Amino acid sequence: MRRYLAVVAACLLLAGCGNQAPGSPPQPEAHPAASTSAPTSGPDQAATAALASYATGETPQFRWGDTLFHFVADDGSIVDRAPWTACLSHGCWDGAPTLGGPVHSVGSPDALYFAFDYPGWTFHDVSFNPVDEGCHQRVITVKATQVSDQVFRIDPAGAPGPWRVDVFGRGPQGDAVTSILWNTPASGTRGAPAAGISAVLAAHDGTLDSYGVELGLSRLDHAYRDATAAITVASESGKSVTLRPHNTSRGCGREGDLFFTAPADVGRQATRLGAGPFIYTAKVRLGPTAYVGTGTYPDDLIKGNEPSIRLTWDPPLPSYAD
Repeated sequence: MRRYLAVVAACLLLAGCGNQAPGSPPQPEAHPAASTSAPTSGPDQAATAALASYATGETPQFRWGDTLFHFVADDGSIVDRAPWTACLSHGCWDGAPTLGGPVHSVGSPDALYFAFDYPGWTFHDVSFNPVDEGCHQRVITVKATQVSDQVFRIDPAGAPGPWRVDVFGRGPQGDAVTSILWNTPASGTRGAPAAGISAVLAAHDGTLDSYGVELGLSRLDHAYRDATAAITVASESGKSVTLRPHNTSRGCGREGDLFFTAPADVGRQATRLGAGPFIYTAKVRLGPTAYVGTGTYPDDLIKGNEPSIRLTWDPPLPSYAD
């Protein structure tokens, strides 16, 4: 089970993680790019050729500290990076971007290209983080574009300037995340529209239960420190209960993200409503406006983030991307 708030707190909106903590991975080394000849018809082809020696289609056994990520720097060299958190080879390791030392930089290339050692992976959670890690910073999350099976491109996001880019991927072997510094030369996307998801009920062991009430809103246009929320859960028989989670995002968090939580005993009130499916109706007040998000459990479960469900909002949530 990967719950929404645990994902945010532990791995920067990336993934659930294990709890082993071996020694810090070794620092990456920059070295000349592979000498394999490359087409000259475009940057994607040139990057694919430069990274060809890493895209072999092989899947070696992972050992902590292995440099699985290979980024093209603006001078044409390759910067190797090990994951700082991963679940691979029947083991999980938790870390942080700077745990093993400073994050290395690729300079200011127009786009950020990298190869990953294993084939069959996707990188749909690439987070642009301000280098200044103060409170209430805006984080922009995008998808990497797949250039070949093992080579990917990340385009600029947000305003031009220095960013710490956290690159998270999933594949047949598990998941992994690493970080690189990129001084983007141009402005880019402001990310996806605002969204909201919720978790109340769960059936991890086949019995209806609750691990707590969670409601998370992300990528809002600005902070709403005094926001309030209520979630009504209704069963197929029409019985319902209204739950009122507390706003737990008034401290130091991401700009544009809101979180509401209540303990498991509150969520278990919904287990006594009868048979499902269950309709969630989340009512959130942001400033003077009320927004209503609806979804169905288990039909709208988010794969990989169970027991959270995706909510559809009316009116649409105010979004930073607009």
